[in-house]
Amino acid sequence: MRVGFILFHRALITGISLSAEMLTSAASLRDRKTQQQSPFEIKLIASSLASPTLTAGIRIQPDITFEDETNFDIIIVPPMWGNPISSIAKHPQIPAWLIKQYHNGAQIIATGTGVTWLAETGLLNHQTATTHWYFYDKFSQRYPQIKLNRQASITSLMAFIVLKVLTHRQKWCCF
Repeated sequence: MRVGFILFHRALITGISLSAEMLTSAASLRDRKTQQQSPFEIKLIASSLASPTLTAGIRIQPDITFEDETNFDIIIVPPMWGNPISSIAKHPQIPAWLIKQYHNGAQIIATGTGVTWLAETGLLNHQTATTHWYFYDKFSQRYPQIKLNRQASITSLMAFIVLKVLTHRQKWCCF
């Protein structure tokens, strides 16, 4: 089981660390045979191997870049601080990389304003999604082809449960 976390300027570190801890705990509950046949592995992916500055000035070291040919079972896109459009402008390769991973079978999970990366791919077109409440209006204007749910804080496109994701193939989950 290979899980990738996308790193980019102003990504919220808690969107990475909390998810990594929960998935690691869930993976440890798999039976021994499954753990041996499909070892649980987390990789941090960024535009370069230089540590991007995340929130609070914290830096973490990427394992690979978007040019690497690694395929993932799960991709987690953390939320970002502030307006997501500025981060998207700085990393134009991420949407194409997400599309490639999706077509190679990865389940993609985004939280908060991280959902904007999925919106940029076009893969959420004609789907229902949510984002951080402060970005609702800008999101609706930029992505009119996505049905924005302003009533929900969690939107699930194909249900996601941490334990199930380790054994079943699903495609999307947006929080």
